[in-house]
Amino acid sequence: MPPNPLDPVWLVVVPQPDFTEPQFHFGERVQWTGENDQSVWQRQTGCIIGMTFIRSHGWEYHIQPDLDPVASNPSTPATLVSLPLHDLTRIEAATSIQFYLQPPSAWLPTAQAAQLLGLSPEQLRRLRRKGLFKVGHHCRDTSFPNSGLSRWQWHVVRCGQALAVPPEKRGIPCP
Repeated sequence: MPPNPLDPVWLVVVPQPDFTEPQFHFGERVQWTGENDQSVWQRQTGCIIGMTFIRSHGWEYHIQPDLDPVASNPSTPATLVSLPLHDLTRIEAATSIQFYLQPPSAWLPTAQAAQLLGLSPEQLRRLRRKGLFKVGHHCRDTSFPNSGLSRWQWHVVRCGQALAVPPEKRGIPCP
């Protein structure tokens, strides 16, 4: 099948001498602060859709801003924005490529572990209370002694292995 002329194509040119790795990647969500057309300072968010390496300045990122809530037609996306690295902050999200590029930690906080396991944080805690997850092997409390506030971390691989056992063979009573 011949290529569709409407499909986007990216050309990445890598200059050799002053080249540095980009800090952001295609598809990542970022935020920045700046003045809008009405001279009002506001925080904006958007998605990296391109980047250009400028030898004298470094990387410039091309961003498709999210919908503009103050625009006359809120369903119309704002125009493309190009900003240097120092103006941008990554919005951390599980969909961020950085999330997948970092080496995985064996122990994760409740919200992250629950998301990776496909559970809600409350389901994760309930399975610990019911005895499926053993403290010290599947989970650990990292709070200060006598603080009265539990800070749980979860070993996602071990929890996933425990969840792979069919419910009728887990040896814990069903609610």
